[in-house]
Amino acid sequence: VEEVAQAEEVSGVAEVLIEINFFNPAELKVPLGTTVRWVNDDTKPHKIVAYDRTFYGERMQPGSIYEFTFTKAGTYTYFDAIFPKTYRGTIIVE
Repeated sequence: VEEVAQAEEVSGVAEVLIEINFFNPAELKVPLGTTVRWVNDDTKPHKIVAYDRTFYGERMQPGSIYEFTFTKAGTYTYFDAIFPKTYRGTIIVE
């Protein structure tokens, strides 16, 4: 059984680190209206894209960030368009 990370409701921002070969956390549960911030903590570029194209980030160089604010409840699965077989994640918005 995998654990689902819970976002801090106070800040309104939750972070996902892009590490070598995975998102940390890979699955994140957030309240409606939360901004998710992906931080490229890897040495390679990445590009965050929702499978349904709800969000579609620009190419992120190491050390850069991409943010998206979730205004609709639902489950959003996403991947890294540069390394699609390795990097996959889920955001659950309640």
